[in-house]
Amino acid sequence: MGAAARAVDLNPRPEESKYAERDYIEKFERFVKAKDLQAAFLVVPGDITNKAAPDEFRLASKQIVRIAAALQVPSDHILFVPGNHDVDWKVLSVDPGDRSNFRLRQRYQPFEQPECLFAEALNRAAINAITDADCFCIWQFPEAIAVGLNSAFHDGPNDAIHHGLIPAHALSKLGAELQKLEHTPTQIRIAVVHHHPVQYSDPISDEPDFSAMTNAESLLKLLEEHRFDILVHGHKHVPNFNVWQVSSYFQLPILGAGSFSYLLDSRWNGLVSNQFHVLEIHERDVNTGQLLGRLVNFTYLCGHGWRESHAGNGIEHEIYFGGFRSEADLKVALQDEIRTRFSKTSFIRVSDLFATNRDFRYVASKLMLRVLRSLAKDVGFAIHDDNLSKMLLLKE
Repeated sequence: MGAAARAVDLNPRPEESKYAERDYIEKFERFVKAKDLQAAFLVVPGDITNKAAPDEFRLASKQIVRIAAALQVPSDHILFVPGNHDVDWKVLSVDPGDRSNFRLRQRYQPFEQPECLFAEALNRAAINAITDADCFCIWQFPEAIAVGLNSAFHDGPNDAIHHGLIPAHALSKLGAELQKLEHTPTQIRIAVVHHHPVQYSDPISDEPDFSAMTNAESLLKLLEEHRFDILVHGHKHVPNFNVWQVSSYFQLPILGAGSFSYLLDSRWNGLVSNQFHVLEIHERDVNTGQLLGRLVNFTYLCGHGWRESHAGNGIEHEIYFGGFRSEADLKVALQDEIRTRFSKTSFIRVSDLFATNRDFRYVASKLMLRVLRSLAKDVGFAIHDDNLSKMLLLKE
């Protein structure tokens, strides 16, 4: 929210907007209704505002409530963390010699305004130290345990490099608190942090990125120890989703949410757009304990509005996750299944393969595509459409 947002209705001072587009949230509401999209939680992983101004947070609170309502998310199921743009650094210049940390504590007063949803949600947290040196909060729900981590707490206006960090003492204390929590095997464990724990490439690949979390490995090991199911982060404006091998025996889905409404770098036109994501959790694998599900992605295109996303504007529309098979094993299994089906028909819908075999459905899309293209020559079929949900295999 603020002057760097891509639409006037996202700025409490519309006369200062850098972009003249209007009714951004209204277009979102119409799109969500048309697609009949719903969710149980809304996750906002930081950089809620542009300059951490009080009126920006008040507008953010109002618009996030609208977004949640459109998705039928209960108001007490909104999760968030502050980002580096949500810190009011101006107060530090008022009294540079302050040794009482009074001004340091004031940095988060706009974020914690009592009339905004952020203060209300933090008051509901089982533990709230997200604007203190411990840098975290914990929310508990019947269906989930959510941890918010403030990776920008240490940062300041005079730092040469604005990297993310969760201090070692904070991770240690968080681990101790998680150890005490009562939880059930069915509860989903969600971690939300602002800075990215994995180094990604930007569309402008020769520009260095110094803002990743410096102690990301320590955070990921903690999430492994307490068997977290997913990590959501913000900060990077390029969306990304992958299942990362944290250790030899633990894999963690990590969603980099990109940006919902920031006016993106014009050099990225045609490469990255504003995004939002719907993460569907279908079940938990009884053998591996991993979540099985689908990430559905949407993008905003100027002049067209919200659309299904594709890799050309940031991320594929559908990404299944949770199924883990080696390429060789998958190739053998698919080859047998495809030959059997072609003995009875001249075409196969890949969606039918997924519907009858869970092991195929949740395999990474890129691996599935690679194996199918490899099998096309060996088995003798042509592939129609690169979108797995619409793909046909045509027997030659």
